[in-house]
Amino acid sequence: MQNFQRLLESPLVWLQERIEQFMVRYRKSVERRRDEELRRRFLNG
Repeated sequence: MQNFQRLLESPLVWLQERIEQFMVRYRKSVERRRDEELRRRFLNG
């Protein structure tokens, strides 16, 4: 029973790590895009 629980937990942990990595990457790309937009406005304005 313990082994079954461990087998069930490991994909969940893996999935959680994947989701966290994806969220971090997404947040970085959004911030970079926003910074570029602000810089463009600042240079043009």
